[in-house]
Amino acid sequence: MVQVPGSSLPVPAPRCYFMGGPRNAARPWSIRGISVLLAPTGAPHQGPVTLLLPERTTVPKVSPDHMELRREQILAGARTCFAEYGFEGATVSRLEAAIELSRGAIFHHFADKDALFLELARRDTESMRDTIAEDGLVQVMRNLLASPEDYSWLGTRLEVARRVRTDNDFRAKWADHQKLIDEAATARLVTQKESGRVRTDVSDKVMFTYLDMVLDGLISHLASGGDVEIAEEVLDLVEQSVRTSE
Repeated sequence: MVQVPGSSLPVPAPRCYFMGGPRNAARPWSIRGISVLLAPTGAPHQGPVTLLLPERTTVPKVSPDHMELRREQILAGARTCFAEYGFEGATVSRLEAAIELSRGAIFHHFADKDALFLELARRDTESMRDTIAEDGLVQVMRNLLASPEDYSWLGTRLEVARRVRTDNDFRAKWADHQKLIDEAATARLVTQKESGRVRTDVSDKVMFTYLDMVLDGLISHLASGGDVEIAEEVLDLVEQSVRTSE
């Protein structure tokens, strides 16, 4: 009889025979990668060996719908955690508490915390891109002032801006996502210029950079509890600066 460390109940096993003569049972050896120790200890063994192998278990199948629901649960909880603590402050323990799942369950779906944050940022970028394409950057800023709670990407955008400034690796990963925003905003500007609503004496790149800087400033202003009425007047000034004179 052979005792296999970590085994549970005995199951039928093949009969194994020693080759090349007796082996000292006091020394561990292995069969197909399983470490075993012969008994009785110290006695040479020349007969057949019966293995006690771990009990086989069947892994339950999980439906794609269940997997998707679990991912959405993870992302929703992570968004709350990142918004409250920021990326650095959102420790794994805090993520577990916010998501109400173990770290094993969380990181079964996402490789690490960075991958989790990037997925949130990717989704928020697409949402922001669609809003810009529909309404333009200035209107996006007005909507932010009117009802910031309707823009789930607001907190993520703040964290993205901070990490782009301070984290070279993240800046490289973020480049493709930022490109989506740039393309949507530039396409909107081209359309506005063609319709005669936006001045044409400033290049698209300069115009977009100007509005993007104003957007980042507005988000920081709101995050720090700045005066909303003053911000509205600033946006009036911004809009006047990009519109054609009528």
